[in-house]
Amino acid sequence: MATYQPPKINTAFEFYVALVSQANTKIMQNSPTFAAGDVKVSTDNGASANITTLPVIGTNTRVAKVNLSAAEMNGGNVSVIFSDAAGAEWCDLVVNIQTAARQIDDLAYPATSGRSLVVDAAGLADANAVKVGPTGAGTAQTAGDIIGDTNDIQARLPAALVSGRIDSSVGAMASAVVTAAAIAADAIGASELAADAVTEIRSLASGTSDSGTTTTMVDAARTEADTNYWAGGLIVFTSGNIAGQARYITAFDPITDTITFAPVTTQAVTTQTYEIWPTADFLRPTTTGRTLDVSATGEAGIDWANIGTPSTAQNLSATNIDVDQIIASVSGAVGSVTGAVGSVTGGVTVTTNNDKTGYGVTSNVKKNQALNNFEFLMTDSTNHSPSAGLAVTVTRSIDGGAFGAGTLSAVSAVSNGIYAVNFGAGDLNGNVIVLRATAALSDDTFERIVTQP
Repeated sequence: MATYQPPKINTAFEFYVALVSQANTKIMQNSPTFAAGDVKVSTDNGASANITTLPVIGTNTRVAKVNLSAAEMNGGNVSVIFSDAAGAEWCDLVVNIQTAARQIDDLAYPATSGRSLVVDAAGLADANAVKVGPTGAGTAQTAGDIIGDTNDIQARLPAALVSGRIDSSVGAMASAVVTAAAIAADAIGASELAADAVTEIRSLASGTSDSGTTTTMVDAARTEADTNYWAGGLIVFTSGNIAGQARYITAFDPITDTITFAPVTTQAVTTQTYEIWPTADFLRPTTTGRTLDVSATGEAGIDWANIGTPSTAQNLSATNIDVDQIIASVSGAVGSVTGAVGSVTGGVTVTTNNDKTGYGVTSNVKKNQALNNFEFLMTDSTNHSPSAGLAVTVTRSIDGGAFGAGTLSAVSAVSNGIYAVNFGAGDLNGNVIVLRATAALSDDTFERIVTQP
């Protein structure tokens, strides 16, 4: 039992069937139970195979809904065999389905002949065979007749096509259709590009912030797993009340998807769109706030007030800085300087004593890496000369934090007022570390360490 119009070949098909009960062949089986192997399908008298989807019993418990996949319908004759493997519920039944290459609704597509509009094998219509008129029985049209009156083809086209637009979906373009030669000069300008098209062309990372402050931005859609993945780049906001503001990225936290930047923005970040531009740290010198300060014209200057008592302040240049000027300008920390320094290897340390304290700068020390036997000078609080035999206490400050003992070792005396201490890795886990050494009857000594990655 089956009633349907011929289904289309290689297209999923659904039909309904009722099975005769084995117990009483005068009635249909109520709520038959289907298991694997009960229903098989054969295509063009080939080998039968279990149906992909078992039939389903609906509200009408004597009728089963059968769904055949496109692959199971890929043949001229499709046979569906119903046979209870347990042999107890229903009588065997075979439903044969003959498929068709075209269904009734396919007839809306023109063929190469037999239609009111004749097309060639490529699907193109002969313009001279197109009839256009008030009642559809007009005369054959020529190239000059297509456009011209209220009954012509133009008048019968949708407005979107007449105006040169294609508003609905279309098929794919053939290869080499859009080429440089096919695009007129200035055909695609800035106004024709969407706002995000420029971002895609430049291959920039971009997104929309979820929240933030004047120094942070959170975007949960970021997927980068590395700490400080974006550090050193520029974040440029492209919408909202801070659109156009660009800030240097100082840190990235992949756990919270937080980007930290400086300087502060004029308004707090909310839900602005943004781009991330690649850059490098050396591109951002300013007049203050860096390890090396520069003037407004880009010259590196010496802070003579912290070095000694010079006759005049000097900027570094080829003509106004030499060994004699350094010797004449440095006082206090070193009693006398003779000769020139042939070379300096490794870290550089400059120490000054202004009667009470020492303050040094040490570079080329690795960040977050233990350092042993770091030496420093202790001086007498009265005459400021090197002082030996002191009970020295040391603490350290990390990136402007409070001074603490951390994992610093006990201080050991070297000789001639020089003492040494060992730093643990955690004591150097910062960009700027300040060591403070104190002892009774001595000047406080401060040593500043600028770490390297």
